[in-house]
Amino acid sequence: MKKLLCFFYIIPSLLFISSCFAQSQTPAWLFPIMFKDGNDERDTIYIGYDTAAQYSSGIDTAFGEKYIKIDTTRFNAGIEISADSAFKYDIMKQPIAAQIRFYKGIMPLTMYWYDTLFYNDSLPFPNLSPKPRARGDLACGDGNPNYFNCPLNDAIVLTDMPDSLPFIPFFTYSDSIVFTGDSTQPGISVGGFLLLIKPFNSSQTVGTISESKETEDVDLFPNPSSSSFILKSKYVLIKYYKIYNILGEQLFSESMKTPLQETKINVEKNLDGIYFIEIETTKNKTIKKFIVIK
Repeated sequence: MKKLLCFFYIIPSLLFISSCFAQSQTPAWLFPIMFKDGNDERDTIYIGYDTAAQYSSGIDTAFGEKYIKIDTTRFNAGIEISADSAFKYDIMKQPIAAQIRFYKGIMPLTMYWYDTLFYNDSLPFPNLSPKPRARGDLACGDGNPNYFNCPLNDAIVLTDMPDSLPFIPFFTYSDSIVFTGDSTQPGISVGGFLLLIKPFNSSQTVGTISESKETEDVDLFPNPSSSSFILKSKYVLIKYYKIYNILGEQLFSESMKTPLQETKINVEKNLDGIYFIEIETTKNKTIKKFIVIK
């Protein structure tokens, strides 16, 4: 039997909004993200977590995930947008990540969320009470120049306890962000953000992997990318590389038959989000962070 999952909320300057959708199964943790553009057009998407969810590819019918037709005359947000259809909610296993995209959005773009949901004990992260279990790291992963105040190299940390994160040199907010840009140009579907839900107390160390600061010997470009990367060394030779997800799980590796100064890495179809690459050269080992955007 299908359940009707509903949200009713009051947000300053956003008036009263209600959002309901029917799905086959209610996830353990659901995170609605609300948007309002410069024309006062509004939309909501949902990401979530459940141990029974599918991750990395495919449509999860157990949670009612599907593409829906959108009104192409107005602003739309989506986890994916393709032509006149959009993916409005996505339930995942760890890691919890979403590539948020927009259609016909006019600046300024306002984003709202519930920071109290980061305290929910259904999240698969350590209990840090009275601190939240989780936070959201939001980045302009595709380098879209339309979002003037969205950093391209760091993440905006979504939390109501910024003072508890002294090691994070990023911008912090509570429950909303207003992005500025060219108010006359509508956003397009390739413009958007990358949102990653991670343990609250995690720093740049993720799982067993941390990004090396000694990266001058090897370049990885373009970064972000949707199809392939070039790995190029300046003064040494590359012996092998390994690719990990944000949990430190190895996804792929390649050893060079003969050490090289340059090699091309093709991105697998199901990759989307933040990853790490460990590179061993004839001099040392280096770990770099890279972003895949589909």
